[in-house]
Amino acid sequence: MAKQVLPTILPLTVGWDLNTRHGSILCAAELTHALYCYGAENNRSLLDILGSSCVEELENIIPKLTEAKLFRGQGGELMRPAVCHFIEKMSLSKFECFNVETVVTWRNTIDDNLNHLQRSIQEKAVGALRHFTTHFYQTKDGRAVPDIQESLITVYIEKLKHPSQTMREGFTLAFGALPKFMLDGYLLKVIDSLLQVTEIPEKDAGKFAQSRADALHSLANIAETVGVQREGVGNCVINESTMARLYQCCFKAMKDYTIDSRGDVGSWSRKAAMTCLLKLTLVVTKTDTELLSKETCSQMMCCLLKQCSEKIDHTRAHAGEIMLKLIHKQNPAIPNIPEHKILCDVFPREDCENLNWGAAAEVFRKISKLLEIRCYQYAVLSGIILSAGGLSECLIRQAGVSLENFLGRLSATRQDEALMNFAENLVKLFREFQKNDRVIIPLFKVLDHLFSIGSLNFLANEGGESISEALFDLTQNEIARIPDARKIIVSINVFSGLLQFPGKTRRRSLQRLLILLCHKYPRVRKATADSLYTALITYDDIASDESVEEVLDILSETLWEETVDQIRPQRNILCDLLGVPKPVLKNTAKGKAKPETSAAQDPLSSYKDLVSRVDY
Repeated sequence: MAKQVLPTILPLTVGWDLNTRHGSILCAAELTHALYCYGAENNRSLLDILGSSCVEELENIIPKLTEAKLFRGQGGELMRPAVCHFIEKMSLSKFECFNVETVVTWRNTIDDNLNHLQRSIQEKAVGALRHFTTHFYQTKDGRAVPDIQESLITVYIEKLKHPSQTMREGFTLAFGALPKFMLDGYLLKVIDSLLQVTEIPEKDAGKFAQSRADALHSLANIAETVGVQREGVGNCVINESTMARLYQCCFKAMKDYTIDSRGDVGSWSRKAAMTCLLKLTLVVTKTDTELLSKETCSQMMCCLLKQCSEKIDHTRAHAGEIMLKLIHKQNPAIPNIPEHKILCDVFPREDCENLNWGAAAEVFRKISKLLEIRCYQYAVLSGIILSAGGLSECLIRQAGVSLENFLGRLSATRQDEALMNFAENLVKLFREFQKNDRVIIPLFKVLDHLFSIGSLNFLANEGGESISEALFDLTQNEIARIPDARKIIVSINVFSGLLQFPGKTRRRSLQRLLILLCHKYPRVRKATADSLYTALITYDDIASDESVEEVLDILSETLWEETVDQIRPQRNILCDLLGVPKPVLKNTAKGKAKPETSAAQDPLSSYKDLVSRVDY
């Protein structure tokens, strides 16, 4: 091999035929490494086996390819991973270069490929980097060459701030591949830089979604590389304070719901954060289980359970697999997991292999049981709301059924306190995500469904008035001064559902619906009339027996697509029949109230404009 095959292969590595050149480089790399392993077993050096001429030719492969510009174009996309593999095998073979410039050239080749558009090429460069630095940048006493270490870390950190998306991604991944000796003395600086990459920018959040996920993967790899020590030196190992920062970074990344033209790109960060949580927790438990506080474990499980109950199948599956690994880990077990035994009962060890997280019926049947655990209810509820109020018919049905069954069990056993706690969590969710359509629109749909099947009838009991009033205030605030007809229409059914609760909530909801009957969008007016008609039939105590027939006739016979001026008299008659004051608009200039003005001059009031804007 060393005397005949390799000398024959080497000239072909710089030939003009692309496929021959590619295969020859891979062959030379594998042969060299195999001969190194043979030499290690027989106490022979690689130079002794190969000879100086072969060593020199191996050194010159990449410089010759660079000089011939063979890394450009489509052929270059084939050559780049090949030379990264070549550098990796040379490093593993402890290849000693005659020319110092060869090491510089190989390093530049790795850096160049870290900035490549193709992800697979970046990953090959990352794989080569660890072995390259281990062989060429490590002194005999196991430390990094000082000048080279400082230069590499400084250059790579600067690359993390570059506006180029691919450059950020490649060099972010590179930090996760560096060996421990390269991070010693610079660990905090590296971690701080990666934590900055995980931050969601106000502008172009979608552009750097992949780099945020890569930063989380690198942080997890660094934790595995350097280890955790409670009182360790911060620049050499991850100590208690740094560990807390990493956990908080993961918890924050689990709230990344960035959406761009590619879809939910924030899911990349959420999945990376889950993986980081698992790796970090496993590293910590190997060292000192007491480092995991009750608060950290509780927050970690809540984040995972929320993702387990959300609508995206692959995200739900990833969260479920990690959650199962954590709750069933032994020797040592993960400490301080709230209601650990109940979690293991709901998700037994067999689920690690048998549970199909893509099967909504099976998953939500299990996950809904955790709604009964107070410390997990809010997290699970926030995930189920997104599924039950989403677009997938299967998810809507299964998540909705899980909520119905849960509330049905509480009502049947008269657990009034648990019902009120559930309602308070609904209000809490509403407040936390105000003006966030990703959550609010599904929440509107779920509230409408729960009102329609009577699952929230308990709000009519003592203590429920404050909840119903809060739901009204929050709903009204959501649709105040917005042009989004779709969101307004979804909210109409919530106002109609609130009509079942007597007193202030009913009065204010009825007044709001009557105002919407003269909304500038015809579609909104029609939806309001239909919803109010249904509510009057469903709840027979809203209107008096003498007026209810006339009210229903006006709602069903009026052409609500007409102009606001034409329908306003009919709306005002409804106000009189229902005992609601006629709406007035405030004159902001004079501080006085004035009768509701015509919206005919508003271009948005025309039906033609509505069709073009709302795709109706």
